[in-house]
Amino acid sequence: MERFTLESIAKLQDAIDKNKLVIFTGAGVSANSGLPSWGEIINAYAKGIGNSPPPYTTDDYLKIPQYYFNERGSKEYYDVLTNLFNEKAKPNPIHEILFELNPAHIITTNFDDLLEQTVLEKGIFFDTVKMDKDLPYTPNNKMIIKMHGDLLVKNVVLKEDDYLSYSNNFKLIENFVKSLFATYTVLFVGYSVSDPDVRLIFQWVKDILKDDFQHAYLLNVGEKSKDINHVEFQYYKNRGINILYFSTIEKFVSGMSDHKKLHGRGLSLYKFLKYIKTAKNDIGKSAIDIIYNKLSILNALNKVLPNDIKYLLEESAIFHVDYSTLETDSAILKSYVTEAKKLKPNNIAHKEQLEKKQEVDKIFLKADITQLIFWSSTAHSKKVSYKFITEQPLKYEDSDLLSFFQYKKIKKDLLSSVIEYDYPNMTLIRKAFYFYKLGDFLSSYKILKIVSIKAFKSNDYLTFFLSEFNRRHVGKLANTLWLSDIKMSKEELEIISEEVATIDLDQIYMKMPQNQRQKYFFLKDLLNFKLIYQNFYESVKSQNEVKEEENIQRVAPRETGPIFKLNFRVAQLWEYINLNYLMIDHYSELKSFYKSYIESVLISYTTIDRNKDESEVFFPFINVKVNKMEAIPFFALYIMVTNIEAKYLEKLLDKYNINQIVLKSPDDQELLLSYQNLIDSFLEIDKFRIFIDKINCLTLILSRVPLKSEEFVAVINGLRLLLPKSHLLNGKYVRQFIYHQVKHNKEHVETDSLTNYLEDYLAKLISLKVIDDYYESTRMIEILVYGINSANSDFKMTSPILLTFINTIKKDLNISSYMECVVPIYTIAPHEVAIRITELTQFALENNFSLDLYAEACVRKVIGPSAELEGKCIAMAESIVRENESKQGKSFPDPVYNVMAHLTNIIYSNSYIDKNKYRKFIGKEAIFDFFIDPDKFNYDNFDFNWLIKLSEEWKQKIMKNKKAKSILKAKLKDAILSNNTDIKLKEIYFKYFC
Repeated sequence: MERFTLESIAKLQDAIDKNKLVIFTGAGVSANSGLPSWGEIINAYAKGIGNSPPPYTTDDYLKIPQYYFNERGSKEYYDVLTNLFNEKAKPNPIHEILFELNPAHIITTNFDDLLEQTVLEKGIFFDTVKMDKDLPYTPNNKMIIKMHGDLLVKNVVLKEDDYLSYSNNFKLIENFVKSLFATYTVLFVGYSVSDPDVRLIFQWVKDILKDDFQHAYLLNVGEKSKDINHVEFQYYKNRGINILYFSTIEKFVSGMSDHKKLHGRGLSLYKFLKYIKTAKNDIGKSAIDIIYNKLSILNALNKVLPNDIKYLLEESAIFHVDYSTLETDSAILKSYVTEAKKLKPNNIAHKEQLEKKQEVDKIFLKADITQLIFWSSTAHSKKVSYKFITEQPLKYEDSDLLSFFQYKKIKKDLLSSVIEYDYPNMTLIRKAFYFYKLGDFLSSYKILKIVSIKAFKSNDYLTFFLSEFNRRHVGKLANTLWLSDIKMSKEELEIISEEVATIDLDQIYMKMPQNQRQKYFFLKDLLNFKLIYQNFYESVKSQNEVKEEENIQRVAPRETGPIFKLNFRVAQLWEYINLNYLMIDHYSELKSFYKSYIESVLISYTTIDRNKDESEVFFPFINVKVNKMEAIPFFALYIMVTNIEAKYLEKLLDKYNINQIVLKSPDDQELLLSYQNLIDSFLEIDKFRIFIDKINCLTLILSRVPLKSEEFVAVINGLRLLLPKSHLLNGKYVRQFIYHQVKHNKEHVETDSLTNYLEDYLAKLISLKVIDDYYESTRMIEILVYGINSANSDFKMTSPILLTFINTIKKDLNISSYMECVVPIYTIAPHEVAIRITELTQFALENNFSLDLYAEACVRKVIGPSAELEGKCIAMAESIVRENESKQGKSFPDPVYNVMAHLTNIIYSNSYIDKNKYRKFIGKEAIFDFFIDPDKFNYDNFDFNWLIKLSEEWKQKIMKNKKAKSILKAKLKDAILSNNTDIKLKEIYFKYFC
């Protein structure tokens, strides 16, 4: 009997999952709310006509109310009912749990309104049908059908005439209820098999449906196991009623807490319903079968999150994931391991279980869980471990394609083939995903539209939702023209816009069968971006923990702190999004999450690693250190390149004063490979927008990486290939690459490669004939010459390109601006070219004076200062300062700042005739004031970061000024103690101030 009940409960649960359960409720449901049973109603009428007390026959249940009605009339007949039914009655917990079973409909023979009260209180959408005319006007798909009428409407079915005329008075309801018995699983609640209602309902349904009648179920909570009548059970089973006895499952609900509002049969009925809702029904099944059945839905995903597994296992046990290890005390997982270890690969009898085990192991591996560790609450219990393995190791080609920017390969291998309609759905989604990655949103949208149609026709709920999810987001992008390099017609845009407006993801999800919604629960987290928001919250929380790590020294192994856990989690999420082809990279919520993660990485990387003094630890031989990132992982660099704007990344690097990025092998080689692939893709694929910021970011990152000579040459050669399209990129990041490599990695800077780049750059300017941006061109030439001079101060460039460039002066050129591009070449020019530069500079200044050109030429010693030109310089500087100081607000870039920078350089390099003439500019810029008169300078205004750039001569001048030295020493000491200084300033402090 127990086995039969459990199997029946499984069928009821299946009906719930498929939205195929109809619940029939009788008086036993409302009894705990103080309302009468059918027998009590009949007894009240019997007393009114002086009839004998119970027991009553089935005929009595119909005739007694009829006798009363015939004798006392309609009013008094309904007065009896009204007096019996307490208007203040409220729903009890049984009413609530009935709706928790998610019935398609509830049919009731009760006259009360407790079901209606329940749906109002819980905000559940059910329509109430009290009479035939209500049935056509039910907007919801779920109904409470009061097949025996309603007390307020006074159409109750109770007396004999009501039953005899039922088919006329409730014709629509009768036929509808009969149809439900044919297509739904029916559960009777609050009845006993002896209730006349049940017998009558079953008889007229069975008479009509005959063999089409499905077995129904009735919950019996009034029998003890020893009194179960097996003959009665079999009798009703043969008539189509499966009786489920509470006593058969009583032991399973013994630990279930009692409900204060319920008692007796009501409490038993509540526990029975609760058990139907929550029972796992795993009795007799193997652990491998149980776990396989729960997790197999995740096979459809290429990547799984640990929380998905936890949710599906419905584990209340410990479920802690630490990197790739799941630590748990789960009994079902222990059983799984025990069974798995007993399986023999060569045993045919074990074949099916081995295949299921392989699938389960694969799902855990998809979540990056490689092993289980069990423990118990016993203090000295031994840990038992189990490693997940598969016959074929998991390979993620997509991860490599994306991580190393193999867009050229993607275009060639994945997108060049003709797209066939009969391709598997996930193959098509993958193609759409890569079109999205390549910025071709139109092609991506068209493929997804095909997938949606196919998936809908085949009831492939998961693929349909994923396709529509992506189609909605890509469709919006397709309408954002500035994001796409693919030109679309106005008609195409209008069609896509109209189609996207009709995609309601919430509605798609809710229209899935309930069992499908429960299986694909993770889609809900995608729908509302909960997955992203949760991870963003965790990232912010981790960032605070990372900041605290500076004050924590650990004896534990390295790479166990919060930053490493965060790095692992972010990598998991990235794989989950990209390996499952979710097209949401462009969303600000995701980018904010990645920005938070990157800042945490940089915080950890720049944390000061203070080794504990041996006197501070109990065991001096233990190496106690701050748990920080000693090197930035390749994955973090990839996220920087793909999800952070170059401007923002530059701010972060400056904020944390990162001049060098240390990489572990093979991350250094992988970064250079990614760089080469990105450049190759940029040159091959005519979609600039997806590459521009990535190249800028990667160039910015490489500027901080200490490169070997051959690696430096490889990067420069890559930049040379970009020169024909360099107008699309930001030259600032190329200049930063050269500057940082020269400043921090000078021994590996190759002069020849910089010279080759300069030649190509000059050739490009010559081909343009007219220079569009003199400032940009000047800065680029300056930095290239700076790099060449730093690597080889004696180098002279003999290429004829120099003279060709210098002589490319057209009448429509601004001669002074043009010469600003030429002047930087002076230091590497051979003698005859240098003379030509000097001559042209003099000519330019005499015919079209430029303060910028004069200052640069003097500082670089292209010309010597002269009284005439110095006068023009000072006059022009006065005019610019006066004009801009009279304006309200400041311009950007600030002309006054530019002027003062030039005057400062003139004073600093001693490129002046009369220093006193420049004193009129004192007070405009602190650094200028310092250089013009260091003895009278107010050293409270001294920025000690100037010390890094000052020559040895100027540092010695400061050391001779006792007041200056005292002030700077105190300021620098305070900064060092507060950890607010560059390492070079610390070196200066100990060298000059101690």
